Amino acid sequence: MTSLFQLDDETKRLLTLDDFLHGLTIHEFVEFLAAKLSSRAGSDGAQSLDQLDPKPYIRTFEACVKELNRLSEECLAKQTKYEKIAEVKQTEHFSNVLRLAPKASKLNSQFALLDLKVRRINADIRPLGDKLTETNSLKENTVTLIFLTKCYNEFYTKKQAPSELVKMPRGRRAVALNQLLKLSSKLASNDLPQAKATLSVIQEHCNRFEIELLNEFHEMDNSKNYRRLQELSSLLFLFNDGENIKQFYINKHPVFSNFQSTELNVEPTFWKNMCDPSFSQYQLDSLTLAMLQEIEDILTKTEYETIQQIFLEHTRAVLLAFVDRFYKELIRNRVQLLLRVASSYSRLCNLRVLHLLCNQVNQLTQRLKAFFGDKEVDLGVELDKYHVALFQQHVDKDAYFNLEKENLSELIGSFTARFEEKNEKVVNKHLLENKILHSKDASTSVAPEYDQDVFLDAPQRENSTRRLLSYKRSKKFTSISKFIKNMERSSSLKDRFTRTKLRGGSDQGARVVSDSFDQDTGDGSEVSLVIAEKILKAVVESLTRAIELVPSKINEYSLEMFDILIMSYGQSYLAIELENLYYNGILMQQQKLASFFGSSEINLKFVEQISLVSVQVYLLSIVVKRFFYPLILSTEIKNRLSLMFNSYLQDVELGLNIIVDELLELIERNMKNILSGQAMDDFQPATQPTIDRTETCDKMLQFLDRVFRALYDHLGFNPTLKMDTIRRILASLLTLLINHFTRFRVNSNGSLVLTQDVIHYISIFDAYDGLDDMKQRFSILRELTNLFSCQPELLKDLCNEGQLIYLKKSVLKQYISRRSDFDPKFLQGV
Repeated sequence: MTSLFQLDDETKRLLTLDDFLHGLTIHEFVEFLAAKLSSRAGSDGAQSLDQLDPKPYIRTFEACVKELNRLSEECLAKQTKYEKIAEVKQTEHFSNVLRLAPKASKLNSQFALLDLKVRRINADIRPLGDKLTETNSLKENTVTLIFLTKCYNEFYTKKQAPSELVKMPRGRRAVALNQLLKLSSKLASNDLPQAKATLSVIQEHCNRFEIELLNEFHEMDNSKNYRRLQELSSLLFLFNDGENIKQFYINKHPVFSNFQSTELNVEPTFWKNMCDPSFSQYQLDSLTLAMLQEIEDILTKTEYETIQQIFLEHTRAVLLAFVDRFYKELIRNRVQLLLRVASSYSRLCNLRVLHLLCNQVNQLTQRLKAFFGDKEVDLGVELDKYHVALFQQHVDKDAYFNLEKENLSELIGSFTARFEEKNEKVVNKHLLENKILHSKDASTSVAPEYDQDVFLDAPQRENSTRRLLSYKRSKKFTSISKFIKNMERSSSLKDRFTRTKLRGGSDQGARVVSDSFDQDTGDGSEVSLVIAEKILKAVVESLTRAIELVPSKINEYSLEMFDILIMSYGQSYLAIELENLYYNGILMQQQKLASFFGSSEINLKFVEQISLVSVQVYLLSIVVKRFFYPLILSTEIKNRLSLMFNSYLQDVELGLNIIVDELLELIERNMKNILSGQAMDDFQPATQPTIDRTETCDKMLQFLDRVFRALYDHLGFNPTLKMDTIRRILASLLTLLINHFTRFRVNSNGSLVLTQDVIHYISIFDAYDGLDDMKQRFSILRELTNLFSCQPELLKDLCNEGQLIYLKKSVLKQYISRRSDFDPKFLQGV
């Protein structure tokens, strides 16, 4: 700057239209001006910032504003000038468009006319081109035919190849010989003399030519001269589509000599394992597996790259020849040999070998398809056809499944035969079956008879003790469906067995089931989960084979297998178990009790069979839910299967209900017999009692201890059924005791004896887990004993408080009337 009031040259250069501010922002430009003014003031020895004179800054910024106004006017002037120029140019453009429009229209019309003429000419020329191409082809064919005729004539007359044919390049010679062979074959079928002899001469010459190429191919193959091998393979494919070179190349592999033997060469235990239903880790013999692995290695590893390098565009044809030879010769021969021998052993052996072979060959096929697909060699359709053709005769027209059904029925029959034979007489009685059918008829059902109820019926007087007694009237008792759901929600059977063994058998019910899995079944005449496991494994194995061998018919086949399972296992083996359980566990002991009146000995060992039956049904439900249901896609068939299975579960549940109900009746009869032995003077001792409890009480406690211990031991695997059974026994016991004590006259000393008996009856709960709530419910017996020992004037109050308010007044009056000091006025107000 020359002064504080004028802009310097540098600032003026920034304020031009060509390079306005030189890329600076407004803020940066102001800072630029301020910096220049500050530096000027500093160089002149100006004062500090707070004493700085603002006038130079104001004048400088005013000069900038003035310059900016000048630039604005200049910019507006240029804008006006260029707008006028643009208007002129636009007018000129529109004038040119209007002037040239007729000319453009004329040119478009001329182009359309020329295009039409060109299309017409092309339409006329195309047939001529086709005729010319056809003529050229005829000319070439004529030349070829003339040459072939001359060659044929030479063979026909001189019995030797013409020199022209021998001297021509081998590529053309291969094509010519191929055509000559076809021509001579057609002529040999006519009546031309010596045509057949000529054909033989030509064939002999062709054979020599091919043998020469094959021998050379063999030499080049040994020396790994791939360039010559490519040429020779191409010549041989030109000659006869490589028919012999493919077999020549395939035959050199030792795999055919290694696995062509008709001997089985299987492991010593192979057939034994295949025939053993309990052996599940079976697999194909090592020779067959080695053969399949060798085939895969040849096609994917050892030969693929070589074939591709030698045969080039003919790679697919050579690979297909390999596949054809492997499937139709090696694999087919091995499959037929193994199946023929397997069928001589057993149906199971035949089915297992068929399944293994089909699986292994299918896996090989899928791996080959994946490999060739990655290499962009399309052999998928052919591989599938070869695989299907191998096993078509074995699975077609239900041949396989008929054999499968016969095998499954035979296996299940062999597992259950001894058990059915042992229990044949019991089963023929149909005792439980008739009761089940009878219980299904609601119109003929009769409510069970119980002792007269001692409690009031008023709903407002419902209490825990009365709810306890309601167990006696429970119609549905053992719920199989509930047991199955509980098992599904809880840990697995295997885990429960493991925990049982680790605990040392504290869960006796689970230990019984676990032992049934582990123990030897002997001759199969006793109930065992081992037999159930064998049957269910056989069914699952058959179902697995059906899925993999005939997946398209699995809906129908699954339902038929389910029929076999329910009929042969559910309605035979399990039904026999229930009949045997009912006859030996219930009826025989009922007869014993009737013969030896008063005996309280009940053998409850048979109760463990209830757990075994429940677990077997649970295992059956697992097989149905996890294997049958998911396979069936048809809603109709799935509904039929569900209906059949639910109907079967209902029958099992009814059978178990009948067994448990009659078991409880048997226990109740024993308790009645024990109580009937109570001496009439037990509660009227003349002196202070010295005994801890009466003999009847002692017998009852011993009996209950045996019963409860048996239930805890044998029903531990089904805690719901265990506790429900105990509650029903307790409900019956409470009613029996309340009615029992009304039969005896009680004096003051006798009330102490009665109280001691009641205390001992209640103490039975202390020895078993899960009965604390029931102990409180039995406290009503203590309140009843107070009616014998309290002062007469307190009887009214006692009868109207505590749990006694829930008893019928007639019962309370009976208790009061049995006091030794009874007076009719005691009943007033009760």
